Amino acid sequence: MEKANSFFSVVFIFEMPIKLCAIGFKNYFTDFFNCFDAFIVATSLADILMTNLTVEFNLGAVTAMRTFRLLRLFKLAKTWKSLNNLLTTMVQTLIDISQFSIILFLFMYVYSLLGMELFAYKAKFDEDGNISEDEDANPIQTNFDSFLWAFTTVFILLTEDNWSYIYYAYHRAYSNWRATLYF
Repeated sequence: MEKANSFFSVVFIFEMPIKLCAIGFKNYFTDFFNCFDAFIVATSLADILMTNLTVEFNLGAVTAMRTFRLLRLFKLAKTWKSLNNLLTTMVQTLIDISQFSIILFLFMYVYSLLGMELFAYKAKFDEDGNISEDEDANPIQTNFDSFLWAFTTVFILLTEDNWSYIYYAYHRAYSNWRATLYF
């Protein structure tokens, strides 16, 4: 891995001055990808300097910059037509699904609050599985006792992953129409 890092660092470092001489300083920095390449070269030089110094540094941030080199693949999108079409389709899909995601989040938020209002701290069972009013009793694993658990429970209900267990536990705890109507 270190050999590959060194190889690509050297390639990027030699590529930058060659492009600077070929197209000029002003034209080089008008293109976004060339500015990004200059950033990659600067972080590569910082990485090389930091790792070769005898002083111990926290290299986490500098080595994390190595992952930016992967973004150079997006330069291929300019010349590779099928990759460009794929990326355009992905971006359009994310834009189209964003409004649905907001509505889904609001739905989950409202039903989490409603579930907390109706069912919080009420479905507790003892070791034998009987309903218990005792404070030491165990709540079911997915419950409405806090907002995080309520949100998680609503997500489980929407994905229909063992929703019948949750419904049955709250129906047993209430034995009325609220659990049936909610679930």
